[in-house]
Amino acid sequence: MPQIDFDGANSLVKTDKIQGQSGTTVTVPTGHTVAITDAGRLTVAGGAVLAGPTDAKFLAKITSGQANVTGDNTLYTATGAIWTETFDTGSDFVNGTFTAPETGKYILGCLIQADGLTSNHTRSSLKIVTSNRSFWVMDRHIWNEGAGVSQVRFTECVVCDMDASDTAYITFQVTATDKHVDVQVDTSFYGALLA
Repeated sequence: MPQIDFDGANSLVKTDKIQGQSGTTVTVPTGHTVAITDAGRLTVAGGAVLAGPTDAKFLAKITSGQANVTGDNTLYTATGAIWTETFDTGSDFVNGTFTAPETGKYILGCLIQADGLTSNHTRSSLKIVTSNRSFWVMDRHIWNEGAGVSQVRFTECVVCDMDASDTAYITFQVTATDKHVDVQVDTSFYGALLA
């Protein structure tokens, strides 16, 4: 197998691939291409850096129950310093808001646990709100669907398009006259870059 020397480091040419030590410099002749096959980085002439695929994934849960946040048509936006991250590989999730690190298709989902529902509560809605549009992921009469119980859980997800620096967060609303619906600690928000 032929070997090529890059900056004093021995590298191998295998079929159409060059395998070298980390930090080696490769000159690519005009008319040829370079492909990044993992999450590495490629530095081009002039110091510009082309990044490999972004590893954007997150899962977070509400730290403590949020009492009396809706029930009287109040739209509850689940943001603020009430979240604990289980993981956030790209550091793109802060206080309930995910910021897209790059343009692409993302899967975003949430689980809402609500408590304090009564027969007065006629409609509930859950949205994932992004910079491009809002996704109604739940719009139901959850008192009836829950067979008359005061606590319910719903989990939903969407695939959405996001531009770099677009944001996403969740909102929850219950309609009636009694503002005593709580959002509980099992409430979570999660997502990942698909492509």
